[in-house]
Amino acid sequence: MRRILGMVLAKASIFLSGDRSSGLWVDSIEAATAFYGEKLGISITRVHDALTLHAANGVDIPILLKSGHVPSRHAVLYFVVDSIAGVLPELISRGVHFSSHDYEVGDGLGLEKEWSPLIVWLADPAGNVLCIMQRH
Repeated sequence: MRRILGMVLAKASIFLSGDRSSGLWVDSIEAATAFYGEKLGISITRVHDALTLHAANGVDIPILLKSGHVPSRHAVLYFVVDSIAGVLPELISRGVHFSSHDYEVGDGLGLEKEWSPLIVWLADPAGNVLCIMQRH
C-alpha cells in the first residue's frame, strides 16, 4: 500500500523557531497554499490573504502575506516525524527539493547524517527555511 505524504506530515509535530505566537511571512498566499496544502499535505485553512497550518500537536501557525518579504537564513519551521526515510521518497516524487546549509555537511539531499537526530532542510516558495527532523 502506498504511503500518502499528507497523512505522514499531517501527523507530524510542528514547531516554530522563536515565539510560539509568531508566524511565517510569505510573498504569495497562492504559492504557500499549493506548497503547504498540496505538496506537503498539511491541514490548512485560508481566510482572505492569510493561512493557518494545523499541526497534529495542536499548534496552529499563521502564514501572512508581506510585501517585500525577505526570508531568514535559519530554519523557521520544524516538522518532527517518526521516520525521515518514510517521508523523503514521497516528498521527492511531489517535486520538493532539499538543500544543505553552507555551514553543514550533507548528502546532496540535505540529509544531515553527522547530526543526531537525522535532519533534512528545504525551503518554501517564499524562501523560508524549513526543517524535517526524525524523532529519536
